Amino acid sequence: MKPPSAFLRWVLGLLAATLMAGVLGFSGMAGTAAGAAQVLFYLCAFALAVSALVGLIHGSDDGHFQ
Repeated sequence: MKPPSAFLRWVLGLLAATLMAGVLGFSGMAGTAAGAAQVLFYLCAFALAVSALVGLIHGSDDGHFQ
């Protein structure tokens, strides 16, 4: 038996995510989930900005980190 393809894993992962979003949305926890998503968004945006800044400061000419 062949292992599942990457596409199938993505489909199953997104299916699980949408089912979880539906459960949170229909159970009245949508506000809590939205608040958590907003915190995670700002945390990831901050991490991206720091990473880009470090990459610009310590980057090399060939585009690869040393």
